[in-house]
Amino acid sequence: MARRPVLFAVLAALAAPAYAAATPANREIEAASRAMADALVPIGLAKGLVAACAARDPAGAAARDGHHAAWRGRNGVAGFEAALAAVEPKAPGLAARRAELDRAAVVEAAGVVERDPATCGRLADVLAAPSFAIAPVTTRARRLLLAIAARR
Repeated sequence: MARRPVLFAVLAALAAPAYAAATPANREIEAASRAMADALVPIGLAKGLVAACAARDPAGAAARDGHHAAWRGRNGVAGFEAALAAVEPKAPGLAARRAELDRAAVVEAAGVVERDPATCGRLADVLAAPSFAIAPVTTRARRLLLAIAARR
């Protein structure tokens, strides 16, 4: 995943809501945007890896789906996504930006699997790597997003 910093830069640009001007009142929005970026990159990559591996090795899909579900549970992904869904109606363009990120993550993940097909067989280990340990990030992002959703 050597290109991950590039994907992160793209996400950071995409995740920043259009209405977030550099004012003290919007610091929380900027912090939420950074936290979203920190969470969305590994979430998108994990989802993309599962999809790319399913296309390459359908027989192992059930096991990989289980590893992915367990990873999502350990990292609070559902709660983060629920908070993000609460903010999306109040943040014009966020859903479209998120869809762009998802497409970029699918391409990145497909490239990883193409370069190293063994990734599919060791998906549990890949998802256990420190770069995918995002529970503190999703918790912080969820808290910030819910605070923003409550006020807007």
